[in-house]
This record gives sequence, C-alpha cells and structure tokens, in this order.
Amino acid sequence: MNEDLQPFLELPGVRGACLHRGAQVAVAMFPEAEGVAGAQALAGAITETFTAYCQIGRPVTQGFFAFPENSVLTVTALPKSAPLGGAENPRPLSEAFLTFLLENREAVPGLISPARAYLTRLARADAELWLRFREDLLRIIGRVLNRAQCHNVMAKILMQEQVPAGGGVGPDRFIQVGRAMIREIPNQAKHEALFSELDAAVARLTGA
Repeated sequence: MNEDLQPFLELPGVRGACLHRGAQVAVAMFPEAEGVAGAQALAGAITETFTAYCQIGRPVTQGFFAFPENSVLTVTALPKSAPLGGAENPRPLSEAFLTFLLENREAVPGLISPARAYLTRLARADAELWLRFREDLLRIIGRVLNRAQCHNVMAKILMQEQVPAGGGVGPDRFIQVGRAMIREIPNQAKHEALFSELDAAVARLTGA
C-alpha cells in the first residue's frame, strides 16, 4: 500500500502522507523525524477533532492545521453515520482519512482532488471486500445458528458496531465485527473453533 501513497509525495510541498482508519494507522510515509509514533499521535488527534464536529451535527470532510514546524491537511469522506456513545463519551469515527504533512498552504489545492479520488477507490474496494466477508461470516456462524438467527445476530452487531447497512468498513475491523457476532452464540464451547475459522477467512480475504 506504500506505493499507493507515493504519488502524493511527489507533489510539490508534500513532506509526508498517512492513511489511517480513525486513529488506526494503516500506512505512514512520514519523514524519519516524525516516524510511526508521530503518525499515530497525529492520527489520534485528527480523529478526535473530526469526531467532535460530527458529534455536534457538523461533520467535516477536510481540515487544514498550521503548526510552527509544518502544516497538516486531512481529507476524508462524509461519515456514513454519527459516532455513538453520546456527547460525553463519543465513539471515534472509523472512516478512512488521508493526512498530509505540508511545507505550506500552497500545497493544498493540488491535493484535494487526487485525495478524494483515492478515498473513493478505497471505499469501493472496501465495499466489495465487505460483501465477501459477510458471506464468509454468515457461513461460519451458520454452522451453529439457523438462517434467521444468523441474520438477527448480524443486524444486532452491525448496529452495535456502527457498521453502515452497505458495509464498506475496512478489513482492519473484520476480526472485531466477526468476533462480536460469534460471542452472541450461546454455546460458548463452539467459540474457539469459530474464532479460528474466522481468523483463517479474514487472512484469505486480505492476503495477511
């Protein structure tokens, strides 16, 4: 995935690029001085800021932040749903973000369109992968539950985990969602075997 971000680094004024899903960094190409730790800290701060705006009903899709040492531009899609948990304890957004380290504001206009195009392609790929994962997951829990029970459990967990109706969550959340569904199965003796099957299915889908 590093090669996907490389074209951004070739644009004038761009010092670093990071793809993160909420606060979880998927790939970071930052200068050595910032490194992975800097990317993780920045992703967390960005996610908190965007979540706060979404929580008050004013979701934003891009933000520019000027700091003494450099500037930061973040681009994301319109959140599919508001964060859960209430104003005092919101659940952070898990959407895909592209965050860039910039030398100055002049780099911003040349980044917006290619960043949005990249996020659109990523969302389409996520949605296609989600459909394949959904079928695998129904097959796995269907070893213990009947069809109606499977769909009831899935509906419950997708709402609980804030997964949009059309899916589109990143593969980094497949294990989390799948394990939540398996835990709904009353027969706990089956859980470990189903967890293992889930892990194997996700590995096949993601090439991990």
